[in-house]
Amino acid sequence: MKIPRDGVEDPLLYEIMYFSPVELGDERYTNKLYFQTDIYNRTWPTLMADRMAHQIEKLKHCEMGIVAFDDEFRKTHREAVIGHCKMALAYLDAREARIAMKLCEQCMPATKSSEPRLQSDPNAEFDFLRIIALSNLACAARRVKFFQKAIDALAEAKSLCLAGGDSIQQHPLLIALTLLNLSAVLGDIDHDEHGLRWGLEALAMLYNLFSTLELPETVQAYYLSLACHNAALLNVKLGRWADAQELVDEGIEFTKILGENDDTLRSKLITIGAQAKHVPEVFLSEAVNALNGWSQERGVWNLSFWDFTMSEVKEVIRVLQNTLTLNKIIIDQKDDDRRYDTAVENEHLAELMKAVVECHCMEQRES
Repeated sequence: MKIPRDGVEDPLLYEIMYFSPVELGDERYTNKLYFQTDIYNRTWPTLMADRMAHQIEKLKHCEMGIVAFDDEFRKTHREAVIGHCKMALAYLDAREARIAMKLCEQCMPATKSSEPRLQSDPNAEFDFLRIIALSNLACAARRVKFFQKAIDALAEAKSLCLAGGDSIQQHPLLIALTLLNLSAVLGDIDHDEHGLRWGLEALAMLYNLFSTLELPETVQAYYLSLACHNAALLNVKLGRWADAQELVDEGIEFTKILGENDDTLRSKLITIGAQAKHVPEVFLSEAVNALNGWSQERGVWNLSFWDFTMSEVKEVIRVLQNTLTLNKIIIDQKDDDRRYDTAVENEHLAELMKAVVECHCMEQRES
């Protein structure tokens, strides 16, 4: 997802979001193009790596008292580490995950000081820099399926984020995105229960954060739909169908704000929702379109081609109870086969007829 650079004025927020799926302005894309030029394409950036090595040496000199650890050094050091991480992300965006991973590993010594006086200096922001580098490393490791390396990096990042107990010093958005990444990687290795815990924690943090933080509505919707997708997927893997259904419906609501700029999140949510609701994916896609008045046949839903299983009937009822745009359904079939208990089937069909009658936006009914 991409939004204009002026959508976020806070420089700290900009840095946090730079290393997330949301692109602010053209800097990230420009960096990607730069590191795809002939000098750097699929090649280790020797000059840039040497600059980071030199910066690490300067930090060691500060620890020994040879170089002053003043505001000028802190500013230069921070810019060097953030710039190095942006370069690593550019390689990752260019599908060079192994180079990106090595670049992140190279700058790790620059994100931590062996001298307690320097490490505890709040203006040095060592923890913030290390969380960014570790999160970058985890994304690169995950891309090449080094899942344990990714989990180790994110576990350390999580510990840094939550250090201090009630007096947490990191930005809430940075913490939420770190927990969300950890949840996703835990899901990759089927540690679903553990992953779901952190995924729901991230979702709750985002809800609380966006009640006070001023961010573009589309950015909030993107992060929330992403978190809903992650938690819904883990619930499906755990067989918690009702929880997954609720999260899918919630996530799809957020994608309405995104429109076509949703990075296929809506279709991914529909795929998960179909599993949770035990209906065909195409059927659920039609249900979502019918509920919201999308697709070419706006306001019309042809149900003649579906089997009318109990799960499908329940979803039709839900659509009829919530739609504001559907004005016509078509049911053109005769099916005398009884696939369920007669009493149960009749009860659901009665609920369906009631939903049709009570749907105020319906204009025509054909059967």
